[in-house]
Amino acid sequence: MASVNARRAERSRDTRAFSTFITSLASGIAIASGIASHSAQAVIATRISPPSAT
Repeated sequence: MASVNARRAERSRDTRAFSTFITSLASGIAIASGIASHSAQAVIATRISPPSAT
């Protein structure tokens, strides 16, 4: 019975670590895509607006 509980605790620990990894990965992707879209908007804005306007 003790070994079953130990295995169960180990599995839940692995699951928690995995979910933490997935969460950090997802937030990293969201931040990276946010930065990419922001820089793309800046590039588009500078291309559209004439240089004399700035």
